[in-house]
Amino acid sequence: MLTSDLDSKSGITYGAEAWTLRQEQRENIEAFEMWCYRRALRISYVEHVSNDEVLSRMSQSRKLLSRVKSRKLKYFGHIARHPSMDEGVVLGPMPGTRRQGGQRRQWLHDITDWAALELPRVVNLAGDRREFRSFVHSIIQSPRRV
Repeated sequence: MLTSDLDSKSGITYGAEAWTLRQEQRENIEAFEMWCYRRALRISYVEHVSNDEVLSRMSQSRKLLSRVKSRKLKYFGHIARHPSMDEGVVLGPMPGTRRQGGQRRQWLHDITDWAALELPRVVNLAGDRREFRSFVHSIIQSPRRV
């Protein structure tokens, strides 16, 4: 079972554009991908085969989380380029008072963390589709960024 099968046929990443990924969810996505590879190779956990060995047997690298990042970044670029209701919802201020407790991770935190830039700079980058597309590609190809 290849990653493209994981992503396109089974609907695993359905709605990934709207996900807010905390560390636990990122780890779960990577664990699920490894579980799928192990199932495809019929490797039991009792066999104590390392993840690196599983990836080399599959001639694969971890791609599922990168696809989620790519979809989310592309959706952000779409929102930032087009004035629409989504832009007001995503980039605009939230009315009302904050909930009790610590700060919650927001959808835009993933974008700014992956880009390693401030939000206004990422919005400006998204204005040029070709430049933003190469920017997203560089983020996805870079070694494990957040």
